[in-house]
Amino acid sequence: MTLNRIMELAKCSAYLQINDHRVVYADAVDHLAQFDDDELAPDIRAEMIRRDTVIEVWVYPRTPIGAYHVLHYDLDAALRRMVEILEAEVTPDGIRSAPARGGTDA
Repeated sequence: MTLNRIMELAKCSAYLQINDHRVVYADAVDHLAQFDDDELAPDIRAEMIRRDTVIEVWVYPRTPIGAYHVLHYDLDAALRRMVEILEAEVTPDGIRSAPARGGTDA
């Protein structure tokens, strides 16, 4: 259901990466080094490292310019957070606003 909702809300593009760091024989610490400490809650970062699990959800809601990016160790939590972000963009009259910010959601 959550993936379907993302598909409804993402008019441009969406993609999901699960443990992509393992393809290049890296660990979660190496992968997460590219993100600033303020881009990810410390407890989530720590759990991602402990589990060596990196879930990334990227959504370009309207155009190829301006994306939302959610990082987590739990797939369902990452998908729910992305739905929350996207649903917050929809105004009462149903008109979608432009993304408020890009980058990694913390």
